[in-house]
Amino acid sequence: MDLVLVKEVGLLLAMGAFLLVSWWAYSPRNKQRFEEDGMLPFIDEKQKQRKSS
Repeated sequence: MDLVLVKEVGLLLAMGAFLLVSWWAYSPRNKQRFEEDGMLPFIDEKQKQRKSS
């Protein structure tokens, strides 16, 4: 195998992995989960404030 071919295959695999991860991250079925996960730091702060009051 030629070194150029190895680089091209590696590039295609990396691009495919990037596209799959991007599709998974922006998929509408994951939106609710990611919004809930994004609120975790704020929920933790609210719980700390309640305990200190």
